[in-house]
Amino acid sequence: MIRRLSSLFLLASLSACSSAGKIHSELRLMTYNMHHGEGLDQRIDLPRIAAIIDVQKPDLVALQEVDQSTRRSQGVDQASVLAAGAKLQGHFGKSIDFAGGGYGNAILSSLPCQAVSVHALPLSGEARSFLYSRVEVPEIGRAHLIATHLDSDWKSHAGRLKQLKAILDFAATLPSTEAVILMGDFNATPDAAEIRQMVNVGWIDATHGLAASFPADAPKERIDYIFIRPGAFTCRVLDASVIDERGASDHRPVFARIQLSR
Repeated sequence: MIRRLSSLFLLASLSACSSAGKIHSELRLMTYNMHHGEGLDQRIDLPRIAAIIDVQKPDLVALQEVDQSTRRSQGVDQASVLAAGAKLQGHFGKSIDFAGGGYGNAILSSLPCQAVSVHALPLSGEARSFLYSRVEVPEIGRAHLIATHLDSDWKSHAGRLKQLKAILDFAATLPSTEAVILMGDFNATPDAAEIRQMVNVGWIDATHGLAASFPADAPKERIDYIFIRPGAFTCRVLDASVIDERGASDHRPVFARIQLSR
């Protein structure tokens, strides 16, 4: 079962974010805190994660808690393995050194990626970063993807606000006419100042109104998000869901299908 957006919010999104355009492109987006591939059964199973991703046929995926060449993961480059399994390109961005390798975020993409880069976020507990890529989207041209994982101390609102400011400052350097997609584990619930800030500065929460995504076996909190800054485009949220995957990670994946038009 997939829990879907309420029809009321979907209608509101269509009317608030969009009007029919002459040029449009549909994007399938996914964010997933994959817990280095370790499920609630305590098995690291990358084929299981890849299959979950592949069934959604996403164009762009943001992954959090990804290992690269760590002892914990038997030296595997997890982003590359998942990309191959889901038939996508893979790019890893290290946040910290860990167990002989790296640990951080990854992007998987069916679209050409350029200028991939890692950017450190203001320190608040464990070091965090965001991974950036410029992507070429059919019909509409250049867009931008930012994948991140914010501070995990749920009381650290000030720390996450500083981290989000760094991300928003970076996004402000990108052309204002081009779409920017920000996905990840924000470790903040919808009523938190961090999330309100995103909406207040004009980003569209494509996951608004969805069910909780954490913990995977009995979700109580919605902390995984897909945000869009449409630029010169109109944005239609066509569909969004929390995927009912209860054991492959400690989070459930979050998916959205959007249309950008002009």
